[in-house]
Amino acid sequence: MPATVVEEPLGIACVFSDGRRAAFRLDGLPEPQLARDLLVGLIELIHPHGTVDAAGSVEHFVSAIRHMVRTLAERGFSGGAGQLHRAKLRSSAEWASHCSSRRTGRRGRVRLSAAVRPLT
Repeated sequence: MPATVVEEPLGIACVFSDGRRAAFRLDGLPEPQLARDLLVGLIELIHPHGTVDAAGSVEHFVSAIRHMVRTLAERGFSGGAGQLHRAKLRSSAEWASHCSSRRTGRRGRVRLSAAVRPLT
């Protein structure tokens, strides 16, 4: 069974290749639509769609999503991933670099290109 977004309370439920299960909550964040959109992207990285196959790895990504949502909200962003534009992402890109290299030991990226508006 693949990972799924849980709507209430907002979160993600995962079943890994060894049958273990894990759930993570993201309720209470300032921009729930953005958090949900990022969770949808995260699902593509989790087994069986992607290579993430452990609760600890998912927790690192969930932590990065929490940080990104809070940081963008503090900088005045509101809305979902579709309202983001590349300049806004670049201005807060340090979170992704820091979280992915520090927590996973490699540089990983969640691809949001389809949901992010081009610079105009």
